[in-house]
Amino acid sequence: MLDLFNKNDSKVINCLVQNYVQRVDDGECIDRSAFIADHPELGARLSAALPTESDLGICATASQHWAMIENGAGGNAFETFSGSSPLIGQEIDGCIILGELGRGAMGCVYRAASKDGREVAVKTLHVGPEMSAAQLDRFSREGLTQAKLKHPNIVPVYGSGRSDGTPYLVMELVGDGATLQSALEDAHEPFNQRRAATITRDLALALAFSHKHGVIHRDIKPSNILMSGNTPKLTDFGLAFMDSSDTRLSRSGEMIGTISYMSPEQARGIGEPQPQWDVYSLGATLYELLTGRPPFVGKSHSDILTKLIDEDPPPVTRPSGKVRAALEAICIKCLEKAPDLRYASAQELAADLDRFLESRAVSAPAINWPLRQARKFVSRRRMPIAIAIAAVVLAGNCLYLGQRIGNQRKLALLEATGGRIDTDQFSTGFLLWALRSEDLDGRLAAIAALAARADDDRIDDVLMAQCDAEDPRVRLKLALSLAEHPRPLAIHACERLIDDDEDTVAGGAIKLAEILDDKQLLTQLRQLASRHNRMLVRYAMTTALHISRPYPEETVKRFLPTIPEAGRAEILAIVGTGVIRPDLPVVIDVMKRAASDRERDQAQRVLVMFADADCETAAEWSHWWKRHGHDWQPRACRTVTGCEATTGLALGDIIWRLDNEPLPDVMEWPPPAGATLEIVRDNTLRKLSMGPGRSQAQPSFIGTISGRPVGDSPIAQQLQTVAAVRVVQRGIADNL
Repeated sequence: MLDLFNKNDSKVINCLVQNYVQRVDDGECIDRSAFIADHPELGARLSAALPTESDLGICATASQHWAMIENGAGGNAFETFSGSSPLIGQEIDGCIILGELGRGAMGCVYRAASKDGREVAVKTLHVGPEMSAAQLDRFSREGLTQAKLKHPNIVPVYGSGRSDGTPYLVMELVGDGATLQSALEDAHEPFNQRRAATITRDLALALAFSHKHGVIHRDIKPSNILMSGNTPKLTDFGLAFMDSSDTRLSRSGEMIGTISYMSPEQARGIGEPQPQWDVYSLGATLYELLTGRPPFVGKSHSDILTKLIDEDPPPVTRPSGKVRAALEAICIKCLEKAPDLRYASAQELAADLDRFLESRAVSAPAINWPLRQARKFVSRRRMPIAIAIAAVVLAGNCLYLGQRIGNQRKLALLEATGGRIDTDQFSTGFLLWALRSEDLDGRLAAIAALAARADDDRIDDVLMAQCDAEDPRVRLKLALSLAEHPRPLAIHACERLIDDDEDTVAGGAIKLAEILDDKQLLTQLRQLASRHNRMLVRYAMTTALHISRPYPEETVKRFLPTIPEAGRAEILAIVGTGVIRPDLPVVIDVMKRAASDRERDQAQRVLVMFADADCETAAEWSHWWKRHGHDWQPRACRTVTGCEATTGLALGDIIWRLDNEPLPDVMEWPPPAGATLEIVRDNTLRKLSMGPGRSQAQPSFIGTISGRPVGDSPIAQQLQTVAAVRVVQRGIADNL
């Protein structure tokens, strides 16, 4: 919450102070606040080190001033940095101070325990002769403002006051105090678009609530937003404007806020604060989340201010590719120079972000960067040149916009149908244009429509090129569209997409492989066994066995000795369901080479399921197999999962024999009417003649020794119970 003092920065700060003092000594008029704002990474540390007008009368040089800070002269706030805080263990507003969370030039934040046992944060202000009335007023304002705003995305203040002369605020303890700024820095890259939009939507709702209660924040920026997991919480209302009668911290012509995030009218200090000020600042924050930098950067305060007032923000781009057109439109609408071109309220901004997150059309107009730049170019030239250029631009744009408007109307219809309905009304040429457009939704719909067509030789080449698209959603859409409409290129595309680094894309490619049902894809599916996503590995192994029908056990034999541990574990889990003919020697071999306890336990479960021997190690199982392997055989059976009454079957019946013969491993179901079935029902083995009608039966395998069911699978246990009952019945009959 507060920047910690880091003496490693002392050389940098010393150089900056020397530069500042030298320029003042040379007669240059420098805005001290602007100088500090040019170096936001040093924040409060530079503020404490930079001399005031009175300091310049005491210290002849910057080095003397820095020495005064390091030695604690003049009651500087940093003098208490060494040693433990005197407040630890004391009680403030009923809260016991447990420890220090952070410290800066203005104050300190502590972890404390309240009377009801919950942990809270206590923020205190260093009071000394250098503390101005404005700083005290800002601290008091922060407490009063946040205390009356009860919202899940605003840090609540539970109490405020003075303790032994020290002003304090009792606040919610938000996680470890990490800010949105630190989260962005720790990520080392911009946030993904959905996360950035969600965070901004939540903050917009918080601002809408604040504005409804007459509070305008005026200092929205990533460092004033705390993160509780994925939930943003707005804090630091010290510069807030609370109502029309509140003139403190809001004198006309005074710059209030942080230059990189404030609106042009706020930077000029013109007029009364408006909600659109906060809308602009939130848009600047969204821009930084998407790009990793504020909308305007420069070498100096004046550089940034000039760009802020006169220039459009650069296009919203990121290292991984372009931002979706709809989200870019929302961001740029927040950053419009004229307040009436921005969202009228934070609530409107939140609603538009909700539409984006739900993949609906947004209200913000699409951005035409060439047109915006042309307008700016014309406005800076003399009138005759501007008129001539405007005429040329207008003529070109009329032609361009005429075609674009027509295409945009068709594109909107294409997006609305998702490329699935009435695709014949779109020419193949238009669909190829849509596929090249910047509108992601249009590209996805064009892929779906083109995959269903076979009227142009260009389609396969264009679709195949989408395997290399930067946006993973495009690659995923290609896989799913080819699964819905398989075409000659599908197998080659599947081979490329299965190796995709994005798990979602690889999952779509597995679905495509399942639809294509081609053994040519087994090699690529086997490679997925090295992925870390267990669900993806299981899906790949299940699909490989599905493609291998009617004899998936052959694929099991090939895969188990060669694939990584994760793949072996998933195949063993599938074999353990009983749907695949087991090969116990292969499983015993896996147990011998098991790379983990999980894999060893999985092999043990399979062996017990089909043999139920009193063995626990691979050596014991190998010995068991030498003794019983020649008598052990897997047997196929089926469990009735649905039937008509006319068949004579009942749900749960176990089909054990057909026409007095064991069931074949692969057979057509249902058997013909009149076939003799031997079934297990109610722990009794009985025969029935198959009647006409429909039925379904799930195939499975159990182990047998000399024809006797073994293993602890539910079906094997039922058959064992039937066998035991028959032995008892024969014994009773013999006694009679």
